Amino acid sequence: MSLDWSTTNCAEPLPQTDDEKAIRTALIWATIGLDLGSITADNVDEWLFRLWYQHRCNLDFIWLGDKPDPKEVEGWVRRWIGLSTNVITLPRKKWLARVQKILVKDTESAISVALAKEETVDAND
Repeated sequence: MSLDWSTTNCAEPLPQTDDEKAIRTALIWATIGLDLGSITADNVDEWLFRLWYQHRCNLDFIWLGDKPDPKEVEGWVRRWIGLSTNVITLPRKKWLARVQKILVKDTESAISVALAKEETVDAND
């Protein structure tokens, strides 16, 4: 399935700088990981919550930088109010359940890799 998107409903539909273009592109791709299909005035807070949550969990659906500023991140989202994609929007509870599955799988994988390395080291002694 392709990722279809539009910014025709944004106050300024085209990016004015290279930074705006990069942020727009990152937000478009982040819609998939965040399960938020559009940016509206009513869901800016949800965007900020999910962006911050994914950052704290080291999921990096969108990289916020080493020391992100919530006001700056909110500004990125507000700039693109009107952005729409063909991604289905999930309620927060369902999104959090999906993220939890990702984190569990990642944790189990990390443990398996660490144990396998330990066994290899022990076998070489």
